[in-house]
Amino acid sequence: MERITLVDNNRQVGMLQALKFKPDEQHIIIGCGGIGFWLGILLTMLGAQDIVIMDGDRIDASNLSRLPVPQTWIGTNKAVALRKTLRSLRPDLRVVCFTTHITVDTLSLLEQFTLKREKTHTHSYYDRGGDIGTTVWDTTDDANIQSKINAYVKTLEEKQHEGRYYGSREEVNRIFYRKIGYEGFNVGSYNEFEVWTQGDYTTGYRTTSANAVSSVMAAGFGVFARYLVPKHDVQLNLSNIITEEVARCTLLKAKMKTDALRRRQELAKAKRDEAKKKLATPSSVSKEKKKPSKKTSGIRVPRGSLPKTVRSVATTARV
Repeated sequence: MERITLVDNNRQVGMLQALKFKPDEQHIIIGCGGIGFWLGILLTMLGAQDIVIMDGDRIDASNLSRLPVPQTWIGTNKAVALRKTLRSLRPDLRVVCFTTHITVDTLSLLEQFTLKREKTHTHSYYDRGGDIGTTVWDTTDDANIQSKINAYVKTLEEKQHEGRYYGSREEVNRIFYRKIGYEGFNVGSYNEFEVWTQGDYTTGYRTTSANAVSSVMAAGFGVFARYLVPKHDVQLNLSNIITEEVARCTLLKAKMKTDALRRRQELAKAKRDEAKKKLATPSSVSKEKKKPSKKTSGIRVPRGSLPKTVRSVATTARV
């Protein structure tokens, strides 16, 4: 099958350039539930070429409200289901799938796919120089697991600076940690685990049922935050933003109506002033009377008005 390139077919190339998104970058998605599943789809459609996915859970009936999978997939491992979905979108996508939970023992898999990753610069259209990095996306819902993942990634970052795997720091594959989550209308994307702690919530969802809309928005928000503000944590309340935006748009529409009415009134006044000005200006047509035409052919002139000589000639002609 012919490879589909975003350069030729994507109408959002300018946006991807602004994001500095590189297809050669590696993505490790830990947790393939609602957020992780949609995150994999979004990254694939943006052009990612190298994705590693990890999840030990299986799809159950409750997952059908937020995962774009058929009912017949119930019982399938989530990572396997995501790999099948991504391959259906991009058959040439490199997807490594681990059907295991992240534990202290399995965290070493991160090291296998980060520091020891062979760098292959392809000089693609999107490549703007610099190292090709690896982003570890934490979409799990367990605070204990999140703390372990974050701590282990920090350990890998320390090994980067020590240069244990390469001769110089410039040759080390860069690692980025990004945690994505949502609770109700709150969505967040973070670099540090400390923004959420074990005391904040128990495993799973607390105050709201998981749904596809929140999962998709959290995944998309996380991607934008990762590339637009890679060094900052971002958290938004979508309900408040929408409410405030509605109020702002209402005021803006009222102002637009007022401005339109004022422009119409000014235009009408300008037309009235122009009409008054024309009435007050004298006509440019000359007031002199036109001289009568000298031609008298076809006009009967009373006899008494003719000179005497003319009357004599006329009488002789009749005789």
